[in-house]
Amino acid sequence: MHRFVWQAVWAACVMTLGAGMAHAASAEAASGIAVQGEAEVRVLPDRAELSVAVEAQKAEADAASKAAEAAAARFLAAARALGAEDRAIQSTSLRLSPEYRWDEERRQQVQIGYRARRDISVQIEQLERLPEFLKAATEAGMTHIAPPRLYAHEAKLHQREALRLAMGDARANAEAIAAASGKELGGVISVDARDEQHYPVEPRAMMRASADQMESQEASAFSAGEIVYRARLRARFAFMP
Repeated sequence: MHRFVWQAVWAACVMTLGAGMAHAASAEAASGIAVQGEAEVRVLPDRAELSVAVEAQKAEADAASKAAEAAAARFLAAARALGAEDRAIQSTSLRLSPEYRWDEERRQQVQIGYRARRDISVQIEQLERLPEFLKAATEAGMTHIAPPRLYAHEAKLHQREALRLAMGDARANAEAIAAASGKELGGVISVDARDEQHYPVEPRAMMRASADQMESQEASAFSAGEIVYRARLRARFAFMP
């Protein structure tokens, strides 16, 4: 009887130990290893967004409106002549506001006229023509020219490629650590990813040169630089049990 009891106890201990070892192995596989992955994709921009505006200040509202509308019309005509389609042009309606100055003697604001403004944004699909658009804006009388925003029209594809490469980098890191530890890498447990874009420096200097020296510079002198799509992620891989 006692012998039977001890055999049963021993068997139970062996089963418990085996279950514990299996649980430990399973827990180790589940906890796995956390690694980082990084990658970047560099592409040349092939599009630009140019935002310009005209402001006209005159003593009479009608005169201010006509001056602003005339400059806007000249630029829109030039932009279309350069190949910009209507779908690529956004234009605000004319905004008219009174202008004041401070009268020190009377200690109050005195109206001196009116200010009219029109804002126009153009999507330029032929990046090499950007200097021509800048020149057209200057010649049309646009008084405000924002630094052009350069971008690539397949931005999502480039960003996804950066994420794919970052995941491959993370797996390679995990495989190297697993091999050094004498283990075999399993599947992915979790991934925490983030991406970012770094645009080239806005061509402020080029824009000023386009306004002041366009007559003596060729459009081919424009240099856009690269857009960098970066991806960083943290991935956890399981070990094979």
